[in-house]
Amino acid sequence: MSDCTDGILIIQRYNFLTEPTFRIGEWFKDNSDVSPLYLMTSCRPEHVDEKLYKEVHYLDTDPDSLIPVATQLLANHGITSIVTHYETDFIAAAKIRESFNVPGQSVQSAEAFRDKSIMKRLCQDAQIRVPKFKTFTTLGSLEATATSILEYFNLPVVVKPIDGLGSSATFLVYTESELKEGIRQSDDTFLVEELIEGDLFHVDGIVENNEVLFICASKYFGTTLNFLEGKAVGSHTLEQTSELAKRLKQFTYKVLSALPKPEKLTFHCEMFLTPANEMVFGEIASRPPRCFGSTSSQARLSIQY
Repeated sequence: MSDCTDGILIIQRYNFLTEPTFRIGEWFKDNSDVSPLYLMTSCRPEHVDEKLYKEVHYLDTDPDSLIPVATQLLANHGITSIVTHYETDFIAAAKIRESFNVPGQSVQSAEAFRDKSIMKRLCQDAQIRVPKFKTFTTLGSLEATATSILEYFNLPVVVKPIDGLGSSATFLVYTESELKEGIRQSDDTFLVEELIEGDLFHVDGIVENNEVLFICASKYFGTTLNFLEGKAVGSHTLEQTSELAKRLKQFTYKVLSALPKPEKLTFHCEMFLTPANEMVFGEIASRPPRCFGSTSSQARLSIQY
């Protein structure tokens, strides 16, 4: 029998130091009105203050481990919110929500914001310019896969996971040998897209009740592919009343309209402006921009309900 008290289920991952990447229990510890907190974490016990939670479950936060434990928690307790902060957990969290009718991002929405082939197809269907793209598989021979790609694309291209993040496992390919190496290191299914030349921008914001409450346009120096060459990458905010910022925001509104989105959403949208002054969609995520060394208040914005 489930508890009648509303509860919050938290899915928490550790960072590269094996410490918690967000500390929701500590944020709420001085609030006597907060709902009971149930934590599923991949952090080590010495990094968790168990007194802040009604229950703590230590486990690998992959879907195979996550979903059975979460299902049991929702069956036994009155949980009304599921909170996560890391993109790889978004689809699993959405599946759990749908199984128990918990409000928040749906599976359809989570997949659209995570699967780059789905998001680009939806944007393309909405008449938004996207790079030429196609999914391929490594299940056949490497030679045959490379031949198929070269029949469809002219080099250079970008090879990336369909659900990647932070430019991980992404390859900038100029030669056939580089292409084969990228295929060799890719997941079973991966995305190939044309390389877009131009300046890279990002637009970030907050949506509540389907209304954009906050939106801000910024310009990268370099591109996120700088990581592949060991170079620095960063960005600066634009003058928000400038014509460029207005154009970037309007482009983002169109992208948001093309995707199934929850009523409450933080988003990080990237786009290129080519030398021909054409705006091209890069990708979008249902999270705010990553802030390395972020403050506690910035980190709180990164959680997803």
